[in-house]
Parts: sequence; structure tokens; C-alpha cells
Amino acid sequence: MRFILRWQSCVTHDGALIAGDATRYVTPPEIERFLSQLHAKLPKGAQFIATVTDVRFAGPDIAVLTSEGGWLFPGESAVSDKNQGIHTLVAVRQEGAWRAALFQRTRRPASAPAAE
Repeated sequence: MRFILRWQSCVTHDGALIAGDATRYVTPPEIERFLSQLHAKLPKGAQFIATVTDVRFAGPDIAVLTSEGGWLFPGESAVSDKNQGIHTLVAVRQEGAWRAALFQRTRRPASAPAAE
């Protein structure tokens, strides 16, 4: 549950999350509900693992971060192909703190290679 609480404190008031199934959640309360429901379905000990692949600045207060990864389930040593995804995070600096304006996860087809 700590991840959910941290996410809510790190998202803009009008932030959005687009899940791997293309469902869109807007505002911290909607995102928190989605993450709470997702967390309840996951096996205890599951972790979201991602490796940052790129960071670009669109301006001094706007950054676009991409990463790859997914859910690592208990007993696994690497994220399985079926759980792999590509993620985009758009962050904005507000009052000196970086906050997520948008997080989008796109599931990777099992046959798609990882970026180099």
C-alpha cells in the first residue's frame, strides 16, 4: 500500500494514468482506486520493476521519461515476457517538486524485442 500512497503524493492534481489495457484514470483519487484494486489482485510480494531507457527535457520544468519492465512475481528472477511493457512518464516541476502528469503503460507483445 505504500506505493499507492507515494503515487498519490507524486501526481499532479489533474494527473492521468493509462493502464496496459488502455483504461484511463484521471485525478489522484481515481488512480488510487485503480492501484488499490490492482494491488489486491497481485500475489503478495509482487514488485513492479522498470529500467529507465531514456529521459528527455521538453523544457526546464517538463521531462519525458521512458522505461521498460513490468510485474515481477514471487519466485521469478526476471519479469516474464507476458508481463513486459514500455512506460512513458511525463513529469512537471511544480513549486520545486517533480510530479507525474501522465504515466502510460503499453504491454509489449511477447515476440517484440527489448530496445537496445
